[in-house]
Amino acid sequence: MMLLVMTASVMATNYVSYAGKFYLTYPDDWVQMDYVTVDGFLQQSGAVDRTLFDYEVVLAHKDNSPFFDGPYLLLKLDTSRVYTREMIDSVANELAAEYRTSRAEIPFDEFWDRMAFKVPYVDHERGITVIKLAMGPPREGQKYNVIAVKYYEHGAANFFFYAPRDQFNDNLETFRAIFTSMSTDNWERAAASEPVRVADIDTTVKPDRADSADSRTTLWVLVGIALILVVIIRSYLIRKKRS
Repeated sequence: MMLLVMTASVMATNYVSYAGKFYLTYPDDWVQMDYVTVDGFLQQSGAVDRTLFDYEVVLAHKDNSPFFDGPYLLLKLDTSRVYTREMIDSVANELAAEYRTSRAEIPFDEFWDRMAFKVPYVDHERGITVIKLAMGPPREGQKYNVIAVKYYEHGAANFFFYAPRDQFNDNLETFRAIFTSMSTDNWERAAASEPVRVADIDTTVKPDRADSADSRTTLWVLVGIALILVVIIRSYLIRKKRS
């Protein structure tokens, strides 16, 4: 029991992207934000670019209030094309030109912990481009933003990580863990995985047959309700992606 509780406390949760055909994991002290909340934030912030609303998911630390007040992730997908090496270089060169820097081709593990601002880093072997930016003037309230792009067989997954400047270093390893957890292997099976749950069961009481039948009926009713909810949620997600 103690081992199971300790394991559950450090378990990560899966997020499965049906549109992108992959999954990723995030810590159990992070939560998925509902679309209404995020859309409201984008509208209140004056976002006029409608493509901003076509995000895949927003994940944030559970203690954030509001969600954008602390570390969070906004994930966007581009499954309209498969990016070639030349296209990846072109994107990095455009970023470098915009910020008047030069792209750096370095293995991911060598630059992540010591990224310079405004420098596009490219790891062709792993299909990754990363750039680190500062948002706002250098004073209280400034945020750091890491844009990490994973190019894969279905397109590009764009990870927009945000954190207040004074919280950025403390969350950099979490950002890395979420980003590198992205996987297309058995992605559909990841949706069905659930953390182990432990319940106290009274094995000393043996109900009679009538009670057993009632219990089984109740169980199947609950299972049916659960299946209906799964269908409703999945249909909502599909409609959200198509819209």
